[in-house]
Parts: sequence; structure tokens; C-alpha cells
Amino acid sequence: MLFSCCSSNCKCENKCANKSFQLRPLFKTELIKTEKCGFGLIAEDEIKKGEFVIEYVGEVIDDRTCEERLWKMKRQRYTNFYLCEVSSNMVIDATNKGNKSRFINHSCEQTQRCRNGLWMDRPELEFLLFVT
Repeated sequence: MLFSCCSSNCKCENKCANKSFQLRPLFKTELIKTEKCGFGLIAEDEIKKGEFVIEYVGEVIDDRTCEERLWKMKRQRYTNFYLCEVSSNMVIDATNKGNKSRFINHSCEQTQRCRNGLWMDRPELEFLLFVT
């Protein structure tokens, strides 16, 4: 999903497809220790389908740099990785620079799924997570 606004003075009002991101509702979350996956991030509030959850923040790197970092982490016996593949040859590494979104873990539960989107109309690329 790609987000882009018509202009800095959007006149779409209620029809604007970007409102869910622009208004950015803030949900309470809690960082927990999991049995198998290190830490995890859980929502304390109900998040409805289609709502913006959080921006995934980190360093944008290419596949080659990602592979180099993974081998380095393996040699150092790291067990937790904070890498999110955005697209072909684009990965966000939240290992050293990031926010609490790095602790969101995979879930097979239908009620705990997210979809992603890219916001390209900004000085920096933004990677977003929404509830599906």
C-alpha cells in the first residue's frame, strides 16, 4: 500500500484516504517478555480494522547490507533480530535505531494481523502498520 497526499493543503475533507494516518490515533501498548521471542508489544486498547497502529522506525538499508549485518549478528550469537523487509532491496533495521514497533512479533491469529503501507510524500520514507 502506498500513501500519498494530493498536496500540503488537502481539500478532500472526509473523502481523504490518508486521514487514518494523518490523525494518528495513539493506542496504549505494553512491552512484555515472551516465552520464545524475547520481548513483544501488545495493545492495551482495542484497535479496530483499518486503524493506524504504529510507524516502524529504523535505519533503511539494502539487501547486501542486511545480509552483512545478519552474518555479523550470527557470529556474535545474537538471537533477536529487528529487521523488516519493506520491498525488494529495502529493509528497515531497528536494531540500534528504532522505536517500540521493533517488538511487534509475528502472529498466526486472525485477530492479530497487520498490513503495511509506505508514506512517500514526506522528506523521509515512513513505514506504517495498520490492523487488518
